[in-house]
Amino acid sequence: MLKIINFRKVIKKTLDSKFILLYFLCVVVYLLSIFGTDLNLQLLLKSLPALSLLIFYFVVKESNKDLRIIVSLLLLVTINVGLSIVNEFLIRVFLGTIVNLIVLWIILGHIKNDNRKLIIPIATLSLVIFFLVFSFIFDEHKMNLEFVAIGIHGFVLILLLAVSYTNYIKDISMLNFLIFLGVGFRLFSDGITGIVFTDDTATVYLAIAALFFQVSRFLVFYGLIKKDINE
Repeated sequence: MLKIINFRKVIKKTLDSKFILLYFLCVVVYLLSIFGTDLNLQLLLKSLPALSLLIFYFVVKESNKDLRIIVSLLLLVTINVGLSIVNEFLIRVFLGTIVNLIVLWIILGHIKNDNRKLIIPIATLSLVIFFLVFSFIFDEHKMNLEFVAIGIHGFVLILLLAVSYTNYIKDISMLNFLIFLGVGFRLFSDGITGIVFTDDTATVYLAIAALFFQVSRFLVFYGLIKKDINE
């Protein structure tokens, strides 16, 4: 007997493959630009992967799209396109933190109320470690607005890691694992960036950090998009 081909499933798999290829082609182009001298071009090219995620979401999700995912991706595109015109570090950190808060909100919605109490001990331990490391790295820096902005950004990111981990252990699935792994990669990326940020000769390390950042973005939003489609 001949098997009946599920054409819709085949098309979805083909779309996924093409999107993944498109996304990482955009990432490669952006990474190559890091070794150049045009910062504005880097920021514009950095927006392409987020734009491809947004297009992918509109293609695969025909109706009932999650406005939070759309706003998050639009912010990611805006951060880089806007900063190619006005390069302001604090604005970048602020908008990036807003994106992380929205992602945190989405993931919290996937965790059952009975399981949310587990977040507290995990988040507390994670935040203690964060503040110890953060104070060690920045102990020689004066308390200023940038210091506070980075601290808040790191605080939210640690909370996001704790929540995504709770989401995974309470509902073990590949998509939840991808989201948790993606948040972990983002933390690793920010760690590298924070250490070598003031070193103009550390282009290779910044490229590695950028690679982990883009892989993180892919894993988190691909996971969120696929979960939204499956609901």
